[in-house]
Amino acid sequence: MARKFAMAAATIALGWGLSAGAEAAPQVLAVVATYQPVELTCAHGQCSAELTAICLQPDRASPAAGKRYVLADAGGLRIVGVTRNGSRRALAFTGLATVTAFRGHNAVKVSIPGRRLNALGIRRAYVEVGQKVSVIPTPTIGDPRPQTPGDLALATGPLRAVADRLVDRGGAATDTARIARVMLNALPARGRAREAARRAAWQKARLSEAGRRTPGALNQARAAFEKCHDAASTGVLTLRSCLGSRHDSLIGGQNNTYWNALKAGS
Repeated sequence: MARKFAMAAATIALGWGLSAGAEAAPQVLAVVATYQPVELTCAHGQCSAELTAICLQPDRASPAAGKRYVLADAGGLRIVGVTRNGSRRALAFTGLATVTAFRGHNAVKVSIPGRRLNALGIRRAYVEVGQKVSVIPTPTIGDPRPQTPGDLALATGPLRAVADRLVDRGGAATDTARIARVMLNALPARGRAREAARRAAWQKARLSEAGRRTPGALNQARAAFEKCHDAASTGVLTLRSCLGSRHDSLIGGQNNTYWNALKAGS
């Protein structure tokens, strides 16, 4: 296992290049499984989607926004494209999509240049998150505390299994965060959404993952939407920024449950 991650680290360094800096490597992140494919939204030349994440290593710092990550397992995240004639194609994630930290350890962003999709004849693209997916921070030059093969093996193996049990399968709180994530991806990344767009985001979230979500999650998500809708209507916040805070609070609570379980020796 250690050799596997040593080879992975070498591949990361060769494929992406080592970035300069003297800060210690941030946390390995777990990307929470999705019940349904998440559509990438295209704007300003990039097609992207936000995904829910948690920290697997509480003894390391949260990543800065934009920190590049790579998959621990190449099969964990999958890209499905819909061609211009309506057929579906599986696309290789590695070499096409990038993963970056988005809001601390609570969310990551998957991005693909729009021109790459156009060249492949893809008019819509979706990302699917399987079970026990982990992403690893790319290494930096001069890192005083790099991620070792042993660190990576522990985080993406036994620790990810604990997170899968307590967070991915974590009941109403996780499912409410999933519904909030649907709304976040349905809203414009910049500026204020019009009323029609706000209500459309809620309707999309309301209908999402209906057969899988925990009872009570939809009511909690609706309460969050209404509260954030009211805040956005006063001009204090945008709906997306408010829902992002609510999403992060929900998944942050689940992350705390995971951290406490580690302390208790679960």
